[in-house]
Amino acid sequence: FLQRLPDSRGRTAPSQWPFSQNDPRDPAQRAAGIYHWTPKVRDFRDPAQLFDFQMSGLDDLNSENPVVLRALRKSYGHWIRDAGVDAFRIDTLLYVPPASLADFLFSKDKTAPGIATVARQTGRTAFHLFGEAFAIDKPFEETQARRIESLVTQADGTALMPGMINFPLYGSLVDVFARGRPTAELGYRITSMMRVHKHPELMPTFVDNHDVERFLSGGDAAGLQQALLAMMTLPGIPTIYYGTEQAFTVPRAAMFAAGSDSGGRDHFDMDAPLYRFIQRATTLRREHRLFSRGRPTVLRDNGAGPGVIAYRMDDGVHSALVVFNTSGGEALLDNVDTGMVAGSVLQAAFDIGDEKLPDLIVGQAGRVTLSLPARSGRVWVRTDAKRAIEKESAQITLQPPGATEVSDDFELTGIARGVRELRVVVDGDLAAASRVTVGADGRWQTLVDSSRMVDPKIEHSVVAWQGEGGAVSAPFRFKVSRQWRVLADVADPAGDDRGRAQNYSYPTDEGWAGHSADIRHMKVEGAGGALRVTFTMAEINRNWNPPNGFDHVAFTVFVQLPGNNDGVRAMPQQNADLPGDMRWNFRLRSHGWSNALHASAGPSATAEGTAATPAAGIDVDAAARTVSFTLSAAALGGLHALAGARI
Repeated sequence: FLQRLPDSRGRTAPSQWPFSQNDPRDPAQRAAGIYHWTPKVRDFRDPAQLFDFQMSGLDDLNSENPVVLRALRKSYGHWIRDAGVDAFRIDTLLYVPPASLADFLFSKDKTAPGIATVARQTGRTAFHLFGEAFAIDKPFEETQARRIESLVTQADGTALMPGMINFPLYGSLVDVFARGRPTAELGYRITSMMRVHKHPELMPTFVDNHDVERFLSGGDAAGLQQALLAMMTLPGIPTIYYGTEQAFTVPRAAMFAAGSDSGGRDHFDMDAPLYRFIQRATTLRREHRLFSRGRPTVLRDNGAGPGVIAYRMDDGVHSALVVFNTSGGEALLDNVDTGMVAGSVLQAAFDIGDEKLPDLIVGQAGRVTLSLPARSGRVWVRTDAKRAIEKESAQITLQPPGATEVSDDFELTGIARGVRELRVVVDGDLAAASRVTVGADGRWQTLVDSSRMVDPKIEHSVVAWQGEGGAVSAPFRFKVSRQWRVLADVADPAGDDRGRAQNYSYPTDEGWAGHSADIRHMKVEGAGGALRVTFTMAEINRNWNPPNGFDHVAFTVFVQLPGNNDGVRAMPQQNADLPGDMRWNFRLRSHGWSNALHASAGPSATAEGTAATPAAGIDVDAAARTVSFTLSAAALGGLHALAGARI
């Protein structure tokens, strides 16, 4: 059975030959082989399926067929020659055989030459081509980045085309600035980007587009401004998707009143805060070419959570220092080695809050120490000026415990000269720093709280700081190993995935045959105030190639904090209320392409509430059929224990 649905103009098939030959019931059309007569891709690891099967049920052109290739070259050559097009986006390059792409670009057919030849013939010596491939890496991995780089390079190492859309960078920008993930994830991505890609400066970068959730659907305006500033100060071709400047939360909502999801009103407003912010950020990039021509060097990031990230941009002549604080409180950037000469004068070039900042003077050994406001982003550009550096009279040293791995709170001691009071700062979290009085003999001591530290792989850092413009100690680095305790362990019957009234059924498509939404088991674990929820499913489905490692199911987890009855009963967008007297304070929502956390400020039956960070960590074990979500104590309002919490 073949059903042909008409488009908006009533057409049920392409009108241009040979693409019009897509009816497999006609022996002649089938024999012509203009299309692959194949099913949908089921295994995205199988190159044969990627190149020859259907993507999302769309008819798959037989791009190995010379007739098809010649028609494509003629059509796109026309767009260059007669319409004056200066660049092409190829969507999606993952599904194009390399030989077919090379033919499309470089064919020597005189009547239908490759488009690279057509571009040169029309005087376009830098005709830009970039490919699209939805490929997002997990934190601290670069498998997908290397995969997309391989798509633009021929087997002999020569370039096929300039670059790809930088999806791996997009993933890290959203994770760090919208979801509050550790800034070390972005630091790694920046370094990896420069190592893996031959021409990162030619790769389009973005934070919103039509294929993903809007940044503001799970993040907030402060995080969006930070992500945009990062995009404007890193290599690439910044791409602004319409509606970002108007704070859109729906991916394809119309800008004007007559369109879909417009709410019946026009939205275009040149005085909108984000419109004005983007105007300022693009001006920064335009006036300082080192941001589009330079190379970044990551100077500092935070592996423990949201906080500081700093990088230097260099183009061989000019340098700039870019710093962010992604946390919701003041943060300390301590002892950062700028790689610049002591006494160098850096002139403030940009502040997210549009505050007039003083010059920054590089200290002894090329280091600087800065306190940064919550959710801030600042840029300084090096000048030719130099200033003398006064020798610091105060001095602070740490006398750390012998062990660098601890399992509980620990005592930290030290000696301070010329200091009466200092602040002990853990992981740069200046907002939570403890104030310590220095004794008459210069000695001091304090207890370091490790209750919120649960990941034994993370290296934490603690320093003692005199205060603005004062002395700071060298850091003590340590790890914390805590045990997770099982708080609940609940089996769930097989086959009960039919809704509360037992009247739901799955779609008939074979992709749903394994009952992907059937929960078989749930385990809840705690470590201090951190929470881990693990679902065992009937199957883990990845048929749609999801970056989060699972699809065909969406999870929503509601958490009521211990002793807190100020939450909300309504389950947003689910047409129901929580059972009994339960009220949620935090709500986790995740599917294959989404991971959002909301607090119970401002939700309703339709509105999700206020975006909260950090979002959950996601771990998928397909063999064990499990999906785990881990929420840190910080994500749950700084809990020290979970006793009395409800899920």
